[in-house]
Amino acid sequence: MGNKQGHLSDLQEADIEFVEWECSFQPAKPPSTGFPFDSTCEKHRTGATEGASRPSCPSEVTPNLAGDYVEACTVLPDSAKAAAALGRRCLQNLLRDTVKVKPGNLSDEIQQVLDGGKLPSGLHESIDAIRNIGNFAAHPMKSTQTGMILDVEPGEAEWTLDVLEELFDCYFVRPSMIQKKRDAFNKKLQDAGKPLMK
Repeated sequence: MGNKQGHLSDLQEADIEFVEWECSFQPAKPPSTGFPFDSTCEKHRTGATEGASRPSCPSEVTPNLAGDYVEACTVLPDSAKAAAALGRRCLQNLLRDTVKVKPGNLSDEIQQVLDGGKLPSGLHESIDAIRNIGNFAAHPMKSTQTGMILDVEPGEAEWTLDVLEELFDCYFVRPSMIQKKRDAFNKKLQDAGKPLMK
């Protein structure tokens, strides 16, 4: 921690180090089922979502997004069409409410995120693939009316939910973890009468 170490020597456990996190993704070809890519991000899950063998939704995710995600996971075993529709709607709401893209159709909103260049390495390929796997060109209503139940391609619903899980980690779970660490460290600084970390 450089010159800061001398100022923190009187603090117990002052060797807390904050580093910028980065997810490492290995996108793969669209599978028929299951998880389309591997990630080294730590998963913060509490078990499978009821009705389907999918991870549960992290508690940090906002209720409106969590509701669509959980419902999509629940109906997936019975209706991939319904799960994909709920997944697309959840993705669009996440991009609008959390990423703050300019509202449009889902394809254009995904492009805005890609053009922004702020996604972790590899994740931009996976979210981009949603448009290709879902064949938005042949089924434009998937982009213009995201919640509509339409025919799906093999693995489309699963891929969409997998990408949502990684977006949840990136936009909700990881920032919350970092903030908690900063708060804990600032508490130590405050107790020692030291300036807080900005």
